[in-house]
Amino acid sequence: MNEPITNDLNIGAMVLAAGFGTRLRPLTEERPKPLVEVFGRPLIAHNLSHLARAGVSEVVINTHHLPEALPRQLGSQFEGMQLTFLEEKEILGTGGGLKNARAFLEKFDLIFLLNADAFIDVSLTHVLTRQQSTEACSALLLKNVANAKDFGCIGTDEDDFVVSFVDRIPVVKKPVQERMFCGVHLFQKKFLKYLDGSGEVFCVNKETYPKALMAQEKIIGVDQPGCFQDVGTPERLLQLHWDVLSGITQLKHFDPMAHLHPQNESCFVHATASLASGSLQGSQVLVDEQVQVEPGAILNDQVVLGPGVRVGKGVILDRVVVQSHSEIPPGSQLSNGIVYPGGFIPA
Repeated sequence: MNEPITNDLNIGAMVLAAGFGTRLRPLTEERPKPLVEVFGRPLIAHNLSHLARAGVSEVVINTHHLPEALPRQLGSQFEGMQLTFLEEKEILGTGGGLKNARAFLEKFDLIFLLNADAFIDVSLTHVLTRQQSTEACSALLLKNVANAKDFGCIGTDEDDFVVSFVDRIPVVKKPVQERMFCGVHLFQKKFLKYLDGSGEVFCVNKETYPKALMAQEKIIGVDQPGCFQDVGTPERLLQLHWDVLSGITQLKHFDPMAHLHPQNESCFVHATASLASGSLQGSQVLVDEQVQVEPGAILNDQVVLGPGVRVGKGVILDRVVVQSHSEIPPGSQLSNGIVYPGGFIPA
């Protein structure tokens, strides 16, 4: 999972984190969606780690919903990168958010643009290498899925250059492939000039990319062979965990068990966790640091306990993901859902 860090390029990044996460309410009423956890770690932290491994030095993060939460959680430094937060009083969209951060980003030769609220297992160094080798104005991470047209697909030619863009430009050449966009961009500084002429609120895909393509800029598609998962609903968030734990989904750039100790073939517990005797009954169970499980509690199949979780006496858990620092009252029986400090969301 180790990747070479590129130190000879001046690379910055923006992470889009201003959305409401409405489909995950009420969980997202207490935290912005980028702080929803996957395997005990906020979504945005996974994506920031990808940026750090690719040699990014500074990141600007836009905020809107619960704007104080992200800087409080992340601080001003993350894995050697400087973090800057820009609060949007009104949501500006992807293009408007990028335009609002333009003064910060113009000092960089290359700029990553990522969504904060999807889980992706990716080597951004691979994206960087492909962009550099083609000298493309922008590189877009694309995934080959059976229903790409349902998501607004991007078509590429035999050399992976973009020739169709969600029906927003005239098709001058028939695509060889049509793939789904994964929300990861890497562009040269000159791409920012195509923000000119748009208003304050707009979408970079709807307005900016068509301008760049009509100006005959080279946009390259980069294949994403690994996991890309929208976790915008409780069902999808749970399914990602179960797919990884069962081995259906293989991760190359994040190992959720790396800091845990195996108890058997499918159960892993942190060294600082305290589990009452006999509580570990099921398979595919992960228990993170500083977790306490009281006597009489039972962890059945597919249970993920985030850092600092407290499980009361007599609790029975089955197919649940528990967000960090949640406290589950004694005698609770919870199945098929997400536990968070404010309650339980069935899936």
